[in-house]
This record gives sequence, structure tokens and C-alpha cells, in this order.
Amino acid sequence: MKKALHTMFLTVGGIVLLIVIGVVVWVGIIAFNFFKGPPAVVPESAFPEATVRATAQAIADGNSGKAIEQVAEAGLIDYIGPENDTLLLVAVMGNDEHAVKKLLELGTNPNIPEGRSPLAIAAGSADIEIIRALLSAGADPDGLVDSESGLWRAALGNRRDIVDLFLENGATIDLPNSNGETPLIVAAQVSHYELSTHLLERGASPFSHDSTGKTAEFWASRKVLQPGTEEYRNREQLLQLLQQKGFPSPAPTDDEVLEAKAAGNWPPQ
Repeated sequence: MKKALHTMFLTVGGIVLLIVIGVVVWVGIIAFNFFKGPPAVVPESAFPEATVRATAQAIADGNSGKAIEQVAEAGLIDYIGPENDTLLLVAVMGNDEHAVKKLLELGTNPNIPEGRSPLAIAAGSADIEIIRALLSAGADPDGLVDSESGLWRAALGNRRDIVDLFLENGATIDLPNSNGETPLIVAAQVSHYELSTHLLERGASPFSHDSTGKTAEFWASRKVLQPGTEEYRNREQLLQLLQQKGFPSPAPTDDEVLEAKAAGNWPPQ
């Protein structure tokens, strides 16, 4: 009798446990879908053409399937919307490797729209395989978005792997943004000292400066760091390499850099 009761309790306990687990999983799924929010809706203003908009929506939903093939057959694969959007940009910004590769396979132009380089946008957030695919398809390694090259954005994000990929594919190492900041300068500005050193080793100019005369040395030297820390050691290594490559010591102020440039004495001989 006792054995039977014991077995019954174990069975009931097991059923209860399974029910509890099921409820927890169900609640988790509901919560995930709630916080994830509804799927993005591609607005008509972005793609007034219905076929293109449907394809953009399919890409945004992660279910492009035959839609990309259909839009290619219709000759609309490079359609540019009134807000300067393309299907390739939708795929890149959604980090959808499959859609990016399918669009490229079917002949989409990787260098449009002008001023919104899909490659430069990808460098800021997309997986490296998407960047490789774009480069292999002929994307301009110096393409810009908001005056920033892909290499510049990779330096800002401390992505050494992407920095090297751009350099291996012919990117201009000292290409500045509209403020005159090169990849080296922005890396030093946001304290990516190891990457800054790597850029110098790959050929970045230690003398590059922004529109106000600020250099990589300026940004690296101004931050107060605790001696003995890894960040401090990385910063010191960067400053030493700058001097080895000819950056003057003591370092000039930003105004002195601009004055020397105006007088034809920058970079120093």
C-alpha cells in the first residue's frame, strides 16, 4: 500500500512538474514576442513601387524566398526609392546574409545609391561575411555614408578584422570624414589604442589632423589613465610608435598644427 501511494505521489509530482515547465515555456514565448514587438513594416514612402515594396517587406521579415528572383525578373532589382533606399540596403541593415548574397548573385549594383554605400553601412554593424560578399561583388572600398568610409566606421567600432579586410581590398587608409578625421584619429579619439597602433603599423600617417588641428596624438595623450593598467600600456605603446614615425616631441597644440600647415611646414621635415 505504501509503495503504491509512493508511486502515485511520484507520478502526480511528475505531471505537476511538466505542467509547470510547460507554463513557464509558454509565458516565456509570449513575453519574447511581446518585447520583440511587431515585425517592421516597410512604408510605401520608401518603395512606392508595389513589387519592390513587397520584396523589401519579405526581406525585412526574413522570408525573401522567391521575391528577390521575381523583382529581378521585373528589372527592378536596383530600384531606388524617393528616400534613397534600395533592396540591398534593406538586406544589409537587416544583417541578412542570404538576401544580400542573393541580390548580388542576381546582379544588383553594390555601389548605389550614391552617398549611402551599402558597404560603408555594413562596416558599422553587419557580419563580416556580408562585407566579404559586397567586396567580392565589386563594392567600392572607399564608398561613403554620411562622409564616412567603411574603414572609418570599422575603426570607430574597434573591428580590426574588418579594418584588415578593407585594407586588403584597397581601401584608402587615411581617407577622412567631412571633419577631417581619419580612421586613425577616430580610433584614438574613442580610446581604441591597440587598433590605432595597428593602423600606424599598416601605414596610417601619424601627421593626419582634423579640421581643427587635432591629431591622434592629441586624443591619445589627453586622457588620464591609471599607470600599470592594460589601457595605459596600450596608450603608451601608441605614443611611442607615433614618435618613432616622426611625430614631434613635445607635441604641438592643435593651433600650432594648423599654423605649421598654413606655412607649409606640416608634416614636419
